[in-house]
Amino acid sequence: MIEFLVELVCQVVLEIIWEALRACGVFSPRGSGKAINAWWAVAGYIALGIVIGLVSLWPLPDHLIQVKRVRILNLVITPIAVGMVTCGLDAVRSKTRQGGPRFDRFACGYMFALSLSLIRLWLAK
Repeated sequence: MIEFLVELVCQVVLEIIWEALRACGVFSPRGSGKAINAWWAVAGYIALGIVIGLVSLWPLPDHLIQVKRVRILNLVITPIAVGMVTCGLDAVRSKTRQGGPRFDRFACGYMFALSLSLIRLWLAK
């Protein structure tokens, strides 16, 4: 019974977050022609990174990298790599003209990965 209640509460909370992000313009329906505010998109991906970082602490509460210097290096390198990958995905997507969520800018990918990494750095055991 408790598992059902937890799942129900999580579903409702995630739906509220999703709708709030859509209302702020982070996501727009495909083909709507509505421009998405880049600042809201970046803020949405920071929030998404924080949420995923917090959720990742539940199954993996310990640091994945044990050496502190390597964790700091990871904090610098990983967001840059994720930002570069999102730019590459945008290039591929623009060639094939596929729609999708706004994860196409370096800043969005960078801030998502940085916020996720910072949450894990600060809160993991």
